Amino acid sequence: ASLSLARLPGDRPMPLHRHGGPEISLVLAGGMKDGPAHLRSGDWVAVPTGTYHSPHADSDGCWALLRMEGGMRFAGWRSLLGVVH
Repeated sequence: ASLSLARLPGDRPMPLHRHGGPEISLVLAGGMKDGPAHLRSGDWVAVPTGTYHSPHADSDGCWALLRMEGGMRFAGWRSLLGVVH
């Protein structure tokens, strides 16, 4: 498993991707949408293994702490990158 601090720029989506293991995201500042969930500071979401998602930062951006297992694989042309750890 890895633990990462991530910054999503304001009003921008993360490219569509899935994980080889579970992912847990804790929003530290700002906000983001991940599927139907709209998360703000202190909120968290667990994304099951293999689920495709594309978190989208609010206009003020988002800082989040991410716990991931199994690396990340992008959809579309970015899949040529293989598994990103």
